[in-house]
Amino acid sequence: MERLPLCFYPLVFGLVIGSVASCGDKKKDEDDPVTVYGNMTLSDSKGGNDNATVQLTSLTACTRNADTGRVDVNLTQGAGKPAMTFAIKDYSSSPKTYICKQAADNATSDTEVGGKFESCMASAYVMSSATTTTLNGYQMHRDSASTKKFTYAGNCSVTVTTASPAIVGTVSCTGMVQTMLESAARNPIDGAITATLQGDFNCTFQ
Repeated sequence: MERLPLCFYPLVFGLVIGSVASCGDKKKDEDDPVTVYGNMTLSDSKGGNDNATVQLTSLTACTRNADTGRVDVNLTQGAGKPAMTFAIKDYSSSPKTYICKQAADNATSDTEVGGKFESCMASAYVMSSATTTTLNGYQMHRDSASTKKFTYAGNCSVTVTTASPAIVGTVSCTGMVQTMLESAARNPIDGAITATLQGDFNCTFQ
């Protein structure tokens, strides 16, 4: 049998090693841990079967505006999936608890949302039920005039335990009003349809 040229063997050996390395890289990618930016629990819901506890593994926003002092954080499971959003005005460089309040003029007009919120705000979005692909949303203020006016009567706070370069802490809001029903603006708003939000977060400012 004709022997192969010597130069052929390093080529074959290189291909084998390359294949093994390639497999190893693929396995490494598959084994990479998922980053959890936060956890969210919605409980005491009066709106149906949307109580849930979820891990938030996607980071849509984690920003601090040095000029205005505003912080915005949006943690999700991905597009069309559960999410927790909060914002803080006049963010401090030291750990602090912020008490979130609906702005007085946010609840009075059918066409304007006024100052929206004081100090901080939070909102939560969960699947409408275990068998649907739509979301129910709960807020403590109105973001737009398309949300019918309501008065927030619960208690809401954001506690920051680490302020920089990452923001770490917890969110706690009772009596959040259901403003989204099956991925559409709820109309009319029913102030009795509420839920409680408990969450934690940990993200580095972008």
